[in-house]
Amino acid sequence: MQKEKIYTVQEMEEGIPRLTIRGKWLNDIGFSRGSKLKYVEGKNMIILVKVPEKAAGQQKKQKEISFLKRQIKSLKREAAV
Repeated sequence: MQKEKIYTVQEMEEGIPRLTIRGKWLNDIGFSRGSKLKYVEGKNMIILVKVPEKAAGQQKKQKEISFLKRQIKSLKREAAV
């Protein structure tokens, strides 16, 4: 059974909109503290999809690898000077 709730977009500072979604129901459907979400947008819609723990871990590893590669490039450039 699909449930619906209407949320209101609020304005934070400097005209930047903010949307807060909270409730025990999030935990009931599998979204707990630390859950990673994938954001997908379409015309007049936003979709939030929970990213499986394994996929989130792989994404974090890829970011760390990219960061380390950039650091190595930077060190190589400094050493060449």
